[in-house]
Order: sequence, then C-alpha cells, then structure tokens
Amino acid sequence: MEKLKKIKEYWTLLVFLIGVICSIFLFMHNVLNKYDEILNTIKTTQQMALKSVIWNDNIPGTERVSACDVYLAAGYNSYTKQECEIILKKGTQSGAFSYVAESEVKK
Repeated sequence: MEKLKKIKEYWTLLVFLIGVICSIFLFMHNVLNKYDEILNTIKTTQQMALKSVIWNDNIPGTERVSACDVYLAAGYNSYTKQECEIILKKGTQSGAFSYVAESEVKK
C-alpha cells in the first residue's frame, strides 16, 4: 500500500510539472505570435508610408529620393521601385540630385 501511495505522489508531481511546462510553452508561443503580428504591422505601415511619400508629387524631390532610398534598402519590389528609378533619373538629368552616383541610377 505504501508503494502505491508513493507512486501516486510521483505520478501527481509528474503530471503537475508537465502541465506547468506545457502552460509556459503555450504562453510563450502566444507572446511570440503577438510580437510577430506587431512586427508585420509595423513593416506594412512603413511600406505604405514610404509609398505615400514616393508617389505624392507635392512633396519635394529630395524627400521623395530619401524615401526611395529607404524603400529600396528595405528590399521592397513593386511598381514603386520603378517610380523611384524614374524620380532618380529625372533628378540627375535636371541636376537637382548631383550627389546621386550614376551607378545608382542604372540599377
């Protein structure tokens, strides 16, 4: 009888510890999922803000080029990338962006 009580105590302790470990794992999993969602939201917000600056003709060219630099450095690839190339070409042809290297325009 005494052995059965000890086995039951060990079994209860083992089940409790497994439950605690599982609950910690599930909690951390949920926290990391929320963190990933926040990062995705920030990335999307940044991309949309940069696109808004790049496509807005009322914003000065230097600001648009700066937004293009950040946009291209982040690795985004779309029609906005083509618009950035057009902005850079127009700026270098007019002499407004003389600091832009010719190799960057050809990219």
